[in-house]
Amino acid sequence: MQRFEVECAGLSPILMDPMTEDTLDAIGTGNRPPEIRDRPVEEIAASKIYRDLDTSRIGLPVEMLIACLVNAGRKVKNGKMQISTAKDTTLFDFLTVDGIFLPFTNIPEEVAGEKETEMKFWRVDKRRGVGNTGVAVRIIRPSFKDWAFSVTIEIDESKVNGMTVRKLFDVAGSAAGLGSFRPSKKGPFGRFAVRKWTDITPVEKQKKSRGLSADKAGRSANRFAEAE
Repeated sequence: MQRFEVECAGLSPILMDPMTEDTLDAIGTGNRPPEIRDRPVEEIAASKIYRDLDTSRIGLPVEMLIACLVNAGRKVKNGKMQISTAKDTTLFDFLTVDGIFLPFTNIPEEVAGEKETEMKFWRVDKRRGVGNTGVAVRIIRPSFKDWAFSVTIEIDESKVNGMTVRKLFDVAGSAAGLGSFRPSKKGPFGRFAVRKWTDITPVEKQKKSRGLSADKAGRSANRFAEAE
């Protein structure tokens, strides 16, 4: 197994619009809660920011990145096969993503939960949308112009080449995206790029991997010598 630390930064602003607990409950009960009128747009947008439940840091649930990679897998092949199709994916056969939340690394940890300071990093985005009945609606979301995150991944090098996983991240950032109105939803937001790709595999495993490679090379050389 190989481990990598992947540092990514946004190429376009990211919009957040998670499904609230009230909406989830309404799906189960069928009773949609009434919308609060005259609620400040700043308050509405702030309520849609993803936060770590333990630290209140702003960022993204790791499931969003995984879904992004799965989507990108439809455009990337591992060997002769696509990593993902419309119905299935082989991503989890060779890739593990650490953690459950990806805090934005460009927002200092110490300002988490400080409303006035945090608002320096985002603004209210208002735009027209279409509701379930086809009627035009106003969509209010927080928009982060600058954003970045770091994630640790582990890959099974016996099943995938490291360069294939790097390509998967590149395609995920440019063609799939994260957040609302992203490229995979025919929007321009949430695009990102890999800024740093660091191998953090423990030295012992690196030596073992190199040893196995050297052993294979030695056996190949012996076979060529015998053939001569």
